[in-house]
Amino acid sequence: MSKRKPKQKPNQTSPQSTPERRKARRQRVKTVLKFLKILGFPTSVGGFAGVLILIRAGQYRAAVILGVVSVTALILAVGGKFVKELTETILDKIEERLEERTETLAEWIVNGLENITIGLWWRLTSRFKHKYYSSLIDKFGKIKTEGFTAGLPGIHLEKAFVPLKVAHESPHNIPREIPAARQPFDSGRQVWYFLAQPKNYRRITILAPPGSGKSTLLQHLTLIYAQQRHRKYKVPKRIPILFRLRDVREQLIQRNPPQLNELIRQEVKRLPACKELKPPKNFFERQLENGKCLVMLDGLDEVANPAERTKVSQWAKQQMEDYPQTSFILTSRPHGYDSELFDEQVDIVLEVQPFTLAQMKTFIKGWYTHIKISLDGDTPAVRQEARESAEDLIEALLQNPAIRQMASNPLLITMIATVHYLGNALPGKRVKLYKEICDVLLGRRLLARKSALHLSADNNQTLLQIFALDLMQRGTQKFTFEECQRLIQDRLSRFARNRLTPKEWLKQVKEDIGLLAEKELGSYEFAHLSFQEYLAAVQIKASNQEALLVQNFHQSQWAETIRLYAAQADATSLIEAALSNPSVQSLSLAYDCLQEAEEVNPETKERLEQILEEGLESADPNIAPMAAQVRLARRLERLIEIDVTRMMDRHPITCAEYQLFANEHLNSQPCFQPGRAKQPILGISYLDALGFCNWLSATASSFSRSEEGQQTPHYYRLPSLVEVQENQQRKPLRHDCWTMDGTPGEQKGIRIIKVELPQHYVKLLNYLSAGEWEKADRETAQIMSRVDSIERFPASELRMLDRMWLQYSQGRFGLGVQVWLWEHLGGNPSFPRSWCLNSARNPQESLAALARRWKECNLESKLPLFEFEVITVNERGEEIRREPGQAKFFSEDLGNGVALEMVAIPGGEFWMGSPEGEERYSGYDGREEPQHKVTLKPFFLGKTPITQAQWEAVMGNNPSRFKGKNRPVEKVSWYDATKFCEKLSEKTGRKYRLPSEAQWEFSCRAGTTTPFHFGETITTDLANYCGKDRTEHGWKGTYANEPQGIYREETTPVGSFPPNAFGLYDMHGNVWEWCADHWHENYKGAPSDKTIWLNSNKNNKRLLRGGSWGFNPEDCRCAVRVRFSPGNDDLDFGFRVEVAGHLFP
Repeated sequence: MSKRKPKQKPNQTSPQSTPERRKARRQRVKTVLKFLKILGFPTSVGGFAGVLILIRAGQYRAAVILGVVSVTALILAVGGKFVKELTETILDKIEERLEERTETLAEWIVNGLENITIGLWWRLTSRFKHKYYSSLIDKFGKIKTEGFTAGLPGIHLEKAFVPLKVAHESPHNIPREIPAARQPFDSGRQVWYFLAQPKNYRRITILAPPGSGKSTLLQHLTLIYAQQRHRKYKVPKRIPILFRLRDVREQLIQRNPPQLNELIRQEVKRLPACKELKPPKNFFERQLENGKCLVMLDGLDEVANPAERTKVSQWAKQQMEDYPQTSFILTSRPHGYDSELFDEQVDIVLEVQPFTLAQMKTFIKGWYTHIKISLDGDTPAVRQEARESAEDLIEALLQNPAIRQMASNPLLITMIATVHYLGNALPGKRVKLYKEICDVLLGRRLLARKSALHLSADNNQTLLQIFALDLMQRGTQKFTFEECQRLIQDRLSRFARNRLTPKEWLKQVKEDIGLLAEKELGSYEFAHLSFQEYLAAVQIKASNQEALLVQNFHQSQWAETIRLYAAQADATSLIEAALSNPSVQSLSLAYDCLQEAEEVNPETKERLEQILEEGLESADPNIAPMAAQVRLARRLERLIEIDVTRMMDRHPITCAEYQLFANEHLNSQPCFQPGRAKQPILGISYLDALGFCNWLSATASSFSRSEEGQQTPHYYRLPSLVEVQENQQRKPLRHDCWTMDGTPGEQKGIRIIKVELPQHYVKLLNYLSAGEWEKADRETAQIMSRVDSIERFPASELRMLDRMWLQYSQGRFGLGVQVWLWEHLGGNPSFPRSWCLNSARNPQESLAALARRWKECNLESKLPLFEFEVITVNERGEEIRREPGQAKFFSEDLGNGVALEMVAIPGGEFWMGSPEGEERYSGYDGREEPQHKVTLKPFFLGKTPITQAQWEAVMGNNPSRFKGKNRPVEKVSWYDATKFCEKLSEKTGRKYRLPSEAQWEFSCRAGTTTPFHFGETITTDLANYCGKDRTEHGWKGTYANEPQGIYREETTPVGSFPPNAFGLYDMHGNVWEWCADHWHENYKGAPSDKTIWLNSNKNNKRLLRGGSWGFNPEDCRCAVRVRFSPGNDDLDFGFRVEVAGHLFP
């Protein structure tokens, strides 16, 4: 087993370095010495004189002690550096060891103090209470799994109890005999939440199916109150009273049943420590009247006779009426609870929720630790063995969705853990697990509960097998009583010899065994679909009906039954059925059968492996995609449940799987080297990772069985950083994966999260997936308006909206991004625009309220990142370096699918102008001098020159000669450009303008000092300029020693060439770019910051920078500056925009 680095707790301090430790220790020593001096202890060699004085006074013992101290001090003084270093090293080791054991030591001390406190409380309380609480602790201190001990020791409740969560619903909404449906996406609360509010929830009903932990929950409450640990949960002090209703049934069904206080006295006398002890006179009566008790009535459904159960229910209702100040908890399976009877008395009905994956892990670790220690003693080796066994079982659950679903039930997970402990590995032998569980539920557990057995376990299972196969053949999970009667009447008559009717049998299987459930009135089904599938597989094997599975091999609802059959038989025929008619779904299932099969023909096995394993590397365009789709489909079927709405991948997406996406959206070239098809895809960009998830959301239904028939809206996204940290692998992955926050890093891969959404998110999901941002914005407003104010909007839904928008807009339009923009740049939101405009408040007040709510919910607001590659060339134009880069950005939504991306430019210093010796046109002499230092604060600059699509979205026309929506707009004057900025500012609410000349050159250089941001020269592979000699103008097509290139004679789409280190495109060539400054002949008197340099002549010429498609490379240098009239609108004049809000640092 691999050693894993323990997860550091949030409040845990990092270990001190040796120098820090020694410094802190010396300070403590000084403090101690100062304290000793105050007390009169000698701390110097003067102590020897004190020894003589003590000897003369006859105080020999004190003299010896003082002598030892003095000698020690002398040795330290004489020994010098050696003794000091030795002592320091020893102390370092001691402190290191103590630090390693800090948590264990602290836990031991706290437990000790807690026990002392409890002991002291018992001494102060009455003798009766002491004995009563001691008896409760003794009786309920261990978990007892009825019928399933397997010779293992009882488990201490404190050691293995996992707090259950409950979802609540008003009892008025619960039809008779049918529990309220759990609200979707309600994560539930612990029962302590309700006990802490006795005024609102004094009488509570808890409903749950068999094995859900109802009785264990009440035991836990009893134990906590008896041990006086209730303060931890901030609940009122109560005296716990717990009844198993089946144990007091006889008293309660009498004509004159005892009152609650009398029943308590009777039951107290049965407690071992209280047999000879009488409670004070009227003790329980007074406590009940004063509301000082918590009365727990467990297992109403276990009173089997309906007439008797009604009497018990009426008695419980009467006690609630007689003691209105007392808190009650009543538990039952759904069928045993009459909501109409308790309607006026019960304040709330709670339903126990299934274990989440985190709860499963907690239970398994606690269970294994306790069992191992109980049997083998508490040693480090035993604890290590327990951890390894628990991790093995958890790993088995993670690999098997069907068993993992069963493990959400506390009883079944206990059975699973027990079977695993006894040596049956999971999931390879999971059919044995199913058999063991059926044996327990159908036989041993009923005997342990002293329930009457009308049929043997084998006979009961045979009838259930017939049922299961019939349901599979009819393609349903539900059946009625009439269907049940028709199906089993003859077989039941033979088994029971006419002593048991179908109705009585169905009732026992539903109420006592728990394998069937009445989930809707009059409609029955198996408690877990996996039991139906298992029992159907057993029946097929017993009746030799394998042909039925071959016939239905391509039907998705038969998949698990086929797997379970293969696990106990020869799967050759099943695999041959897939090979004869191959599809992604059938081959995926065949591969499952191969892995689980009891036996497979070697030739059949080889044929399947050639397609699915070797096929991943195949050059055949038909085989490789199918093999990759099979792999991806199997992945989606094995996602791990994080909670009721999220499922997570366990392993990174492989190269072969990513190639499926690349074939459709990037290019058809292989994304990986031969031999790496099964390896994780690494080194992809954040945007491509988001794109993969969007592609998967759109296409998964075409090849994955797990998507078939799923009606709950869902999508796939990248995980958050927290989700990755909370779901670490048993063996840590070698590479990081991309997360929603887009944190940069090298060699990152992809892991996916499947998110199920509420039904009212369907429209939003459809609009986002189609890229219809305006419709998605309006639908978002509809969702947000479901709550009357943003202050009450749930944090979970804010996070959900943010992640959906981030995922589908590839990081541009998340809520957190908009909050950041409003706080730093002001303006109007790109999203949620409709919500802001339709709010009762004005848009700015709405945004302010959203920002406050965002912070209250501890949600993150930040800008997204994009990645790129930065290229450097030498004077021959040869690439000498290629480095990854990333930059923050935001997008302005200009409407009609047009966006303007603004890149964050960091602040800093640079030398503006060209240095001496830089080659330039003689006509430019003096224009780029003197070089001077300029300091700039951060700002945002357009990622590219303004495009024709962006111009049209703002201005409504297109003056360009070289048409193309993604080409830069040209034939615009300086006046045109400033008018665009004014209209853009009006549209967005942010102050856009042309950049100052200093901002433009700083952004172009991006930290370089060479003539071009690419290095010593450029080529026509790196920028759009005239790369040919033009003798008529005397222009050279080269700058340094690079070869001549091409002359395109027109603009090119923006972003066609590599960016600089800030992530800006087309800073060299394509179009000249207007700046805000007036023209000055040189830099004498130029500002040393971003200030726009103006003069008094408003008609003065203006500046352009960067060169263009029609000029030579020399004119494209970082330092080149040219002048033109502000009204000039040549066909190579364009611009880009800048924005820096007053709050942006």
